Amino acid sequence: MLGYVLPFSVSCNPVVAMPLALVEGVPCGIQVVGRSGADEELLSACALLETCLGSLPRPEDVKHPRLRTPVARL
Repeated sequence: MLGYVLPFSVSCNPVVAMPLALVEGVPCGIQVVGRSGADEELLSACALLETCLGSLPRPEDVKHPRLRTPVARL
């Protein structure tokens, strides 16, 4: 994921990579990029996204369809 975030960090744009949903038991995410110097605005937008979309189950509660055990914490 660093490869996606790094270009924006180098250009001084704040960036947040956050989990979004589970697709067939596998987590997927979204990357949100803000204007340079707008860190607080970006964090507020991400908090609003999390409030609207809800939170994902904790990793230990997620069972991958091909595995018999819960997904390990990263």
